[in-house]
Amino acid sequence: MANVLKKIVIASPLPLLGLHTEQEIYNSLQSDEEIAAFYHKLLDVQEAEEKAGFEKPLKKSMIHAMIAASTGKNINAQMLLL
Repeated sequence: MANVLKKIVIASPLPLLGLHTEQEIYNSLQSDEEIAAFYHKLLDVQEAEEKAGFEKPLKKSMIHAMIAASTGKNINAQMLLL
């Protein structure tokens, strides 16, 4: 089965956010399941940082933008409908 999720190959924001190890992991991902799990992990880490008092709105926005680019759907707009 072909992958539905698209990986960001050019201009990934991860290195710009200082997430070099995560970029290496992201580059090695092959399946939709691996990509989805990676995005979930990024969101979990970001949420834990928020709960610990480390607000990083740029990081949060970039993660959401990566998911939107990968899925072809803007999840920020989807969240407004909930």
